[in-house]
Parts: sequence; structure tokens; C-alpha cells
Amino acid sequence: MHNKVGAILFSAGYGSRLGHLTIDTPKVLLPIHGEPILKIWIDKLMNIDVRLILINTHYLSEKINKFILNNYNKSKNLKTVHESELLGTGGSLLEYISMFSECETIIFIHTDNYSDINLRDFIECHLSRPKKAKYTMGIFKPLDFIGCGMLEVSSDGMATAYEEKPTSTRYEWANAGIFASDVSEILSLKSKNLDINDFSRDFIPSNIREFYTYKIDGTHIDIGTVDNYLLANNSRNF
Repeated sequence: MHNKVGAILFSAGYGSRLGHLTIDTPKVLLPIHGEPILKIWIDKLMNIDVRLILINTHYLSEKINKFILNNYNKSKNLKTVHESELLGTGGSLLEYISMFSECETIIFIHTDNYSDINLRDFIECHLSRPKKAKYTMGIFKPLDFIGCGMLEVSSDGMATAYEEKPTSTRYEWANAGIFASDVSEILSLKSKNLDINDFSRDFIPSNIREFYTYKIDGTHIDIGTVDNYLLANNSRNF
């Protein structure tokens, strides 16, 4: 039971790289093995009984709202917020962190990832992290590093170097777009009025040595491209 944990599911993107697939459907409602990826994440979070799940929306938000209403209308711990202008992952995190005042830990997730991550283990990993670590990042070994944030990991699990979407790399581990932090740390960041639009681009590189890592055991696929979306639907590891 993790009732001191809250979660943000970043779900506002256009999914433009998916072409015709997202003309009438938000990327997070695209089905993987028959279930919208947003539902997969909500169910994962509800299975570990987090206190609050917040979903930010923008593109085709009315369809996401309808989906939530039809499937989770009795869930008091599930909320959506509409962004009339995209805030970016970093901007959204700082904008909404005050909504998690009753939580001690916040996990924030790029919803367009199809992942076999064990969220309960991930949270426990964050809670038992080394004292020098402020944040925890889920990581995986990609089949193709193009489009990934790549990082170096030391033997103690701490991240030591980071490249956001490099054209070549010597690193083998990739940023999975799944993070954990103490709520107090994010509130502290917000108080500094930092310009953080994209969390992975604007914050991680200069703060990488404050990240502990959690290695995802199993499949992890960013469905942001047509090829990866098809790959996720052909995956049978779940």
C-alpha cells in the first residue's frame, strides 16, 4: 500500500510522429494488445493504491476526459487537468506539485511508454536510495538509442553522465521516462523559479549525479513512433 505516494501521468502530447494514428485519437488512448496505454498505467498505479493520480491533457482532451468518465467515474483519487498551452514535462511537474501536499513521494511518468516496470519495486528502490541521491530514474537497454536520453551508470547504481538524444553514444542505458522524487524536493525546485520546460532536456543533464537508477526488468518501449507502436503490439513479454 502506497497511500503516501502520488503520480503524474504526462498525457498532453500531440503524438505527431505517429502520423495518421493520432489524427482522431490521443496518443495515450492508442491500444496495446487491446487496451489503451493510459488504462495500462492507471491500472498499474491503482494496483499499488497511490493516493492521487493526476493526468494532464491538451490535444483531444475531451476524448481523454470521456474515457476517464466511462472507465473510472467512481475513482476519487484520479484527476485530470487541461493545459490550454503545453507546459512541457518540467513545467507541468512544477505547476501541479502543490496538489500533492498530502503525499511524501511523487512518481512522474511519460504515459507513451509500454513498460514491464514493477512500480512497487521502483518506489521501494527510491525509498532505499543512497543518501546522496535526490531522484530515481527508471532505465532500460534500448534496441536503438536514437531518440533516447542515454546515461552512464556507476557500480553503485548512481548516474554519472547523461546525453539527451545523442547521434552517437558509448552508453548502454537509456532514460525510461519514469521518475521518483520526494515531494519536498520538487517543491524546493519550484521555489527557485527555475526555467524547466522539458525535464529530461532542461534539468537532468546538469543534475545527473543526483539521480539513482532502477533497471527495468523486461520490456520497455516508447510508442512515440509507428515502428515502436507496432513493436509494442507484437510484444508478448507482459
